Amino acid sequence: MTNSLGIRLAERGELNEAGDQFFKAVETNPQYAEAGNNLGIILARSGRIEEAIAQFQKALEANPTSGEIRNNLGAALASRKRNPGADRSESR
Repeated sequence: MTNSLGIRLAERGELNEAGDQFFKAVETNPQYAEAGNNLGIILARSGRIEEAIAQFQKALEANPTSGEIRNNLGAALASRKRNPGADRSESR
């Protein structure tokens, strides 16, 4: 339920609230790859690239065949290379 709520919140542009829901979903079930991927997306959009990369890696461990997660991880890694100092925001 928290992943679905997070998706609805993200669609409305409420990224902080969406991130909280995805975080709860992953905290409840660390193997929930979809929620982990969604959390990674929110983290990346918030400029928290290192945290996003770590989350995508965890999601990929839970679902190693997911092309979507692989693509998101690759995009985050590429973003880190383009903006090496961009992830200086606060931690969760």
